[in-house]
Amino acid sequence: MNGLKLGKLPAREDKRTFQMRMFLPAKLPPIPDSFNVDNSLPCPMTIDMLANDELGDCVMAGRGHHTRRFEGKEQGCLTLLPDKSVLSAVRSEYIREGHGQDNGLVVLDSLNCWRKGWTVNRRRYNIYAFGRIHPGDREEIAAAIYLLGGAQFGLELPISAETQFFAGEPWHIVAGPKSKKGSLGGHLVYNHKYEMKSCDAAGVTAITWGKEQLMTWDFLEYYCDEAFAVVDNRNKWLGSSTLDVEKLDGYLKAVAG
Repeated sequence: MNGLKLGKLPAREDKRTFQMRMFLPAKLPPIPDSFNVDNSLPCPMTIDMLANDELGDCVMAGRGHHTRRFEGKEQGCLTLLPDKSVLSAVRSEYIREGHGQDNGLVVLDSLNCWRKGWTVNRRRYNIYAFGRIHPGDREEIAAAIYLLGGAQFGLELPISAETQFFAGEPWHIVAGPKSKKGSLGGHLVYNHKYEMKSCDAAGVTAITWGKEQLMTWDFLEYYCDEAFAVVDNRNKWLGSSTLDVEKLDGYLKAVAG
């Protein structure tokens, strides 16, 4: 791979986008110091490129990785989402949402499209809701990954991140002009793992460009310009004290109105 393909367009704000914290309890249930979504699933997960070496489709690749894990938890296997089908769906949906152009996507617009649904292997997949999380709130990020199956982070990557990626190093803040925000470009990553305590592995781990990429907490807070938690299945949370579905239903209806 010669260079890295990016494709997240500048963050777009919408005052109707809720903060995920609004629908979580004031006191969260116990959140472990470390968690890996993949280790909690009943079947092995695939980590592949999803065309991000050919196209600037990082936003769609993140959706593909996220959808796989949602379905792995619900269905208990990955065979419903084979590699070729997910790859084909990512490519076609990226071109559709980009109106035929390979110019990247706005994360907020793509999340709204995801709510309406996208087709993988002749089946329609959609999410119930999504909400913003704060990139500087480690407890909230951990809660999103642990309780909701992952998180999506939009990053203004510096040039130094490319060097660190190819060197197999964690993304961390360095000094110098190559550390300037956005000097490499905008990128969306799906994050499935976090570590709160260990000095060597503290931070969050993304699936991007066909591999796992650790980033430090400081790196995430500094370079992240938008972060989202995604709620996959409404019915799963009905009657739960973890996510206030009735309140969220009311909010979504008010916004729609």
